[in-house]
Amino acid sequence: MDSSFQAENVTRAGRVALICAMFGAGWLGWGLGSAKAYNGFTAPTFGFVTLFLLACSVIFIRKGRLLRKKYPAVVDSTRQSVRNCFYSSC
Repeated sequence: MDSSFQAENVTRAGRVALICAMFGAGWLGWGLGSAKAYNGFTAPTFGFVTLFLLACSVIFIRKGRLLRKKYPAVVDSTRQSVRNCFYSSC
């Protein structure tokens, strides 16, 4: 696999992880609040896990951007031919 594709995939994975982590944190926070389940252990644990997932997502996005700088994208004509081959099953 080409390194530029890997760099794009790392960046995309970081963005998806960021969106999913924040959506999941909001959903879990809403559920815990509705259930009145916040206590001295649940609230700090929830906050720590949310911040940890946010930090990991940002790290992956930054790594993907650094990889994209190191391995620039392939020319569009090459990418288009790969897509055409994939979609038409060569």
